[in-house]
This record gives sequence, structure tokens and C-alpha cells, in this order.
Amino acid sequence: MMDLRTVLPLLWAVLLYTVDVEAKVKDITCFTCLGTAANPMKCTRPEYQGTFKQCKGEALVPANTCYKSVNTKTGEVNKGCAPMSTNRNLVYTTNIGPNGEQGVKTYYCNTKLCNSSNNMQAAMVLTVIGVVVQYFI
Repeated sequence: MMDLRTVLPLLWAVLLYTVDVEAKVKDITCFTCLGTAANPMKCTRPEYQGTFKQCKGEALVPANTCYKSVNTKTGEVNKGCAPMSTNRNLVYTTNIGPNGEQGVKTYYCNTKLCNSSNNMQAAMVLTVIGVVVQYFI
């Protein structure tokens, strides 16, 4: 059986790895991808997950919000820096696209690279759970 002194640091390290705690900076970095009419699901594919850019704000209003939008009819996914009209430094959702499009569910977030899918975090959690269960069996 595994010693508790070994398990606790392992769990603590995993917790620190999966929780994204960071200081707020002047401008935010967001994943960016725009689906096309020919390929509306482009941004859901793994090869487009690593494209990101530094968002640029104004002198007195820094860019601090990213978005991920999903068209409710076609499933088209888009990601990027939120326009200044939706740049609120909050985590929230709307039923209107970032540029006023109807029929689009938009998720806004305010931490670095927050508008990605959570595939990596889910994979990490499952891996850690598998390792911990192995030690207790």
C-alpha cells in the first residue's frame, strides 16, 4: 500500500498543475481560429488547437477577455480575442456572437489561453486517477 506522505505531494502537484492561477496582465493571450463556410468544424480539429495571439487593447482599456463561439445550427466553432464591446474581464456566456450574430452561443473568459477545449486537463486528471488507483489496488 502506498504511504500517505507520498500521495499528498503527488495530489498537491496535480492540483497546482490543473488549476490555472495567474496574475492579471495588461493584455491577454487567446487561442484564435475562425471556421470557414467550407469547413465549419475546422476549429474543433487538433491541428488548429495551438494557434494563439496576443490581444491588443487600448491605452486605458487593456484586452482581457477571450471568446469561444458555437453556432447552434451548424456547430461552427470560432475562437479569438473578444471585441472591445464585450471586453469585460469576466467569465460569462451570451446567446449572441461576439460581433452581434444571432443563433450563436458565446463563452467569454479572462485568463491566458482560456478559450481552448479542456482535452488536456481531462486527460491529465484521468491519468493521475489511474496512477493513484494502481497504487491502492
